[in-house]
Amino acid sequence: MIKSGGDAILMAIEKLAFAAAEAEAHAERVKKLEKVLGEEQAENMGRRARQKSKDLSDEIARMMEGNLESAFKQFDTDGSGTLDADELAAAYAAAGMPIAEEKLTKCMKILDANGDGVIDLEEFKSIAVKIKVMFQ
Repeated sequence: MIKSGGDAILMAIEKLAFAAAEAEAHAERVKKLEKVLGEEQAENMGRRARQKSKDLSDEIARMMEGNLESAFKQFDTDGSGTLDADELAAAYAAAGMPIAEEKLTKCMKILDANGDGVIDLEEFKSIAVKIKVMFQ
């Protein structure tokens, strides 16, 4: 069973994948809201949404602090120093959060910065930075 720090990281990865997929749609919704509600009301709604995003970002950062490297090693079941899609899927399953193939593909794409098909420790650690940027 994945430890709670690992669970938090998997949840963070999934939230990051979801946020990345929704970023474009959000911008379009904001434009529509401004037309319907007016600029002031849309800005107020945007301000509240940004605060919720910041709160989520801070919560994720607290959960991940000090756990990234140990979670990575726990997920790297073959000791290769990288995570492949099967290891990431197994980590989700062990945490009681089976992941659909589509979500797994999105997560791998987001985390695999150099496009080599696997996630190394530095790419895995970069999730904290990506989440911080996404939710600011």
